[in-house]
Amino acid sequence: MNTKLSFSNCQLFCFSIILLLFFAFPVKSQVTIGSLDPPHSFSILELIAKNHDGGLRLPLLSTDEREDLKIKDLVGDDAETAKGLVIFNTTTNCLEFWNGEKWISMCSDALVDCSTVTYPELKASYDFLTGATIANLIADIGGNVKLYDAPIDGNLYDNPSTLLNPALTYYAEQRVSNCSRRVPVAVTISTAAVSGTALIDACVTAMYDFQYQTLTAYGVNNAAQWQWYARRRGEAEYQPIHGATAVSYTIPANFAKNVFQLQRNESGANYTGNDSIQFKVEVWNARTTTRISSTIVFDVEFIDTYGNDYVALKAPDDIESNHNTGGVIKFAYLNLGQDRDSNGTQNACDFGSLYQWGRVTDGHEKIIWTKDANRNIAFDAVTKDNQINVNDVSTSDFNNTPTVSNLEGGTTTWQVLSDSPAYGEFIYGSNYWNSYKAANTDFWATSSYAKTSNDPCPSGWHVPTRYEFGAIFQGTPSTGDPRTVTTLNAWTWRPNTTISNHVQIAGGYIVTYGDGSNKSRRIFMPAASSRFSRDGTLLYGSDYAGCYWSSTIPYGSLSNANYLLLYGDPVNLVVDSDSPKAYGFSVRCVKE
Repeated sequence: MNTKLSFSNCQLFCFSIILLLFFAFPVKSQVTIGSLDPPHSFSILELIAKNHDGGLRLPLLSTDEREDLKIKDLVGDDAETAKGLVIFNTTTNCLEFWNGEKWISMCSDALVDCSTVTYPELKASYDFLTGATIANLIADIGGNVKLYDAPIDGNLYDNPSTLLNPALTYYAEQRVSNCSRRVPVAVTISTAAVSGTALIDACVTAMYDFQYQTLTAYGVNNAAQWQWYARRRGEAEYQPIHGATAVSYTIPANFAKNVFQLQRNESGANYTGNDSIQFKVEVWNARTTTRISSTIVFDVEFIDTYGNDYVALKAPDDIESNHNTGGVIKFAYLNLGQDRDSNGTQNACDFGSLYQWGRVTDGHEKIIWTKDANRNIAFDAVTKDNQINVNDVSTSDFNNTPTVSNLEGGTTTWQVLSDSPAYGEFIYGSNYWNSYKAANTDFWATSSYAKTSNDPCPSGWHVPTRYEFGAIFQGTPSTGDPRTVTTLNAWTWRPNTTISNHVQIAGGYIVTYGDGSNKSRRIFMPAASSRFSRDGTLLYGSDYAGCYWSSTIPYGSLSNANYLLLYGDPVNLVVDSDSPKAYGFSVRCVKE
């Protein structure tokens, strides 16, 4: 037999079949596998299991392997071509396809929008004893979690016995359906039990509904874990604040109305925005069986503004040369310079600006509030540097030639020139920031109490006169202890006795319309201290006194200006004090 010829014939036959298939199928570009039946007209490829004993096996990829494809990074034609790519995700056990923007799961929770997914909340830090491992951290976090060493990509901690390192930041990858995120978590290793006294550092004891404030726990050695609590004043039980498990907790805006009220709905409590809420903190670590709890609670009075920017306080019908008030004077809720952010909220630890009397808003008044090493309220370094000695200022630095008529005509007068080195600087070293016009009385208001162009308050508002301050106290510029004298409005000093030893917390007065029963008409005037004219430093401890300029000059003293002095040691209020004009005081505007 000629085997060589037979093999050649076989080769020729096979080659002919291949050529036939090559040229025949592209005509319709349709293929059937598993059957001799032609494909349907609507099919490109048909897979037939005649004996019902098989299926299609797609590429098997985990979520990490899927992300390694970097489909999201494709651009141009590649990005368009990738649409419709299908895999089986071995992490979620679901078929997924790429729709051009994201991977879509075909499980029962298909089309989940990852931007709306709520993940279980993690603690900022996890505390362990010496010898703790990756397995301990995963167990403490709980849920479907993997740990990585980077926020994106990075290496997986796949050895559960790896010891935890407190110097590292771990990234916990949480998964919900087809969505995932990585969250940084820190670990601490406790080698000694906690000791000391738990204290709360804060700024102020009264807040409007749109304000926020950060509380910080201190005074405990070896602290590693924290839990913050809140309760309504007078209630026996504290409620843990969800997620408040770090050394600091920021009381959010609308806490009393929204956050705390939602927490207490199960008990049927009916809260308004005018509640007094008490906060405490518990501190411990992994070696502590008993938690250290703050024994002095932090008590905050929450004031609902009902969407307004001022409150109308009770006043006589006529004041200062028959000026008609209509029985009320409308004071702004905030000090000048206490600006809201883009969200409409405001940091209650920012007490606003401190103006030198008679000056416009040019930057000299700006204060950046902070805490010093003893946790007392203070200026930051930038504020301290924002000043100039009066000896370095001359008459050429001021526009001193205009007259009173210029003020009434809308021109700023007797101010620091914009091209002067003193512009925007706090001028210290003398009782007069503009010694060349020290005796002038019309800087902020004319002799008939009309607002001038120097007045720093916004349009429609003005710096109050001493008569307007007096009107909401006893009807006239008077002095006294609001606890012992009859006042037109209720004046309540904060802080109260439960937090009186917190020297780092600013005091102040809550002023409530009339007899104090109407809590919908209240303002808070913090004792924001003042800036000393001699060297530009903070004059009083912030828990002791606050000073608010009036636009009025006292009788018989052209060199000084009247101001409202409020302080709490003892509780007192002086309506018609006067001070040299170079001091930096708060300004609380009145609506015209």
